[in-house]
Amino acid sequence: MSESSDPELLRRLVDFELRLERDSSEIVDEFDWGRLIYNPKSAAMWTDNYLEVHTTDLDAEALAELADQVLAPRGIQHRLVLPVDLAYADRLVPAFQRLEGWEVGRSVYMVLSREPDREVGPAQEAPLAAVEAVRRAVAEADPDFNRDAVEQQFNRDARLESVANPRWFAAPLEEPPGASCVLYERDGIGQVETVGTMPARRGQGLASAVVTAAASASRERGDDLTFIVADTEDWPWKLYKRLGFERIGEGFDFLRRPAQPADLD
Repeated sequence: MSESSDPELLRRLVDFELRLERDSSEIVDEFDWGRLIYNPKSAAMWTDNYLEVHTTDLDAEALAELADQVLAPRGIQHRLVLPVDLAYADRLVPAFQRLEGWEVGRSVYMVLSREPDREVGPAQEAPLAAVEAVRRAVAEADPDFNRDAVEQQFNRDARLESVANPRWFAAPLEEPPGASCVLYERDGIGQVETVGTMPARRGQGLASAVVTAAASASRERGDDLTFIVADTEDWPWKLYKRLGFERIGEGFDFLRRPAQPADLD
């Protein structure tokens, strides 16, 4: 079982993310089991279309069937299930691992607690348009993005503009940006998100620069909490630890990828 060092704080961070998604989405349908989060303008983006599950009464097989029933009629090719109760989600992990075609996503939540372990390079706040080339290059190199999803990420940016007070950061200075990230803010909480570095610019410390700049901006604004979320199975969380973020705990989601991942015409 995955343990949290601060379950109450972890719950607060997960709730922050869920509220941003609900409040920025095109369609939120209520059901007795939870909610459908549905964004037709970004239908190819997995994290924009999913089941937010509040019940704790359904097993993995029932949730997989429910995802088919709810998402398929809307033309969504993937299936994504996100249980809100973290202990329940943890218990579902072995069963989803046994289901054919399904995979378990583990996300580590980290809170800014100290200064970076080392000096990092400079970064600056930038308009969204200035980092579009970075965002596009990062998405095109990501196997989880097809051609439609590369473009649809900008629809997501537009939706979040009105609810998350986004501020974008870029590095290096006085050159075309090679890395970027965004700082969302609401109710005294800052979230550093969408960290990306152009493939040709990796290894230059640019991601460290933009994350540190965003974290500093959150502190300067007076946010009570500043956090970041990373894939538990990937290396960036180790970088964030060196930049002053402390691991709080894990969240889970369950994904079945599209049967035909090729680009849509």
